[in-house]
Amino acid sequence: MQEKQLQLVNYEQAKKLKSKEIGFDWVCKTHFRKGWNELNGVLFVCDGCPYKNCEECIPAPTVALALKWFRDVKGIANRVCYEYDHFCEISSIKGKLSYFYSNSKQGCIGECFDTYEAAESALLDALLGYCEKEGK
Repeated sequence: MQEKQLQLVNYEQAKKLKSKEIGFDWVCKTHFRKGWNELNGVLFVCDGCPYKNCEECIPAPTVALALKWFRDVKGIANRVCYEYDHFCEISSIKGKLSYFYSNSKQGCIGECFDTYEAAESALLDALLGYCEKEGK
């Protein structure tokens, strides 16, 4: 039986989420920890970081949980949009997966994404960039 799992944030997203500018502070069962010979950290699964205030441990939430945190804590509404579009074919479906967040001047961003997960990850990157730029 194949088990479906939610996508975890990548290492760069996790570092930005933990930054002082953004301040993600929810407890996660997974986290990255910098390894001696690793450029991108090592992913660990446990009940949060075993060391309190550890600078080497970075929470690794799912992308969906990080987006929920932006809604609940930062108050920034966000969602992935699906729009019918004659000019965009994704996996044999004519449509467009795009994203929206409340402070976006453009509304839904009109990029085409192959999967819902790719659109969620792009949305998270946009929110991280927005918060870093605006200092929120």
